[in-house]
Amino acid sequence: MDVETIELAVQKLSSENTSIRAKLLALESEKEVAQEAEITKMVDLAIKEGRISATKKEAFVSLAKSDFALAKSTLEGIPAKTNLSGMIDNPASATEVTTKEAFLKLDREAQLKFKADHLDQYKNLFSKTK
Repeated sequence: MDVETIELAVQKLSSENTSIRAKLLALESEKEVAQEAEITKMVDLAIKEGRISATKKEAFVSLAKSDFALAKSTLEGIPAKTNLSGMIDNPASATEVTTKEAFLKLDREAQLKFKADHLDQYKNLFSKTK
């Protein structure tokens, strides 16, 4: 082998090395962007579900960057807030009024509507003697 052949081989290998390094950097960058998006999505969902407050977002993002599995298991271990609106007893509707007490639990507008729509039933409620 002569010197020119060796120099061409070195240049070719150097060029391939540069090309491969550029591809590696691009792949690492894509992976980092995807990981950032997944971390943001996970933490935002935890905030939306009421698992953490918005003030703790940066702390959990930082934790997820250093140890994603730990951050994920921690967030999953925190119970989500319960929607209490479904647990509130609403006053009986006008059609459910069968006693004077049930009628009195209605708000004023519902009482007037019940009286207008169900006059006979209204009269029976207040004419009963107990």
